[in-house]
Amino acid sequence: MQRQVHALLIVGFIIASLTLIFVLQNPDYVAINFITWEGETPLALLLVITLASGVIIGLICAIPTLFAKNTQIARQKRENKEIQEQFLEAKTKIESQEKRIKYLESHLNNADFNPTLDS
Repeated sequence: MQRQVHALLIVGFIIASLTLIFVLQNPDYVAINFITWEGETPLALLLVITLASGVIIGLICAIPTLFAKNTQIARQKRENKEIQEQFLEAKTKIESQEKRIKYLESHLNNADFNPTLDS
């Protein structure tokens, strides 16, 4: 987990650095027309805003999947806990039965076994 966090930080730093280089190398202004609004903005700023909008839209679209996965994980953890409890209960019963078997075997081996025949 720690390794993944470091890798994500490195990737984020690289992307931020490349974005800064891009912004500094593209100071040209472009005309923007949106519905009735018109204006000019630096090309780099427009592209960074577009990229950020795409990331935000992607995250919003991923939210239902993330909730579904978290719900599924919680359900599986609950089921796992129930199965572990059933396993421990069965293990305890088996150990109890094994002790009983050993007890009975020891009594059978130690007892004087004298069968009597009724005539």
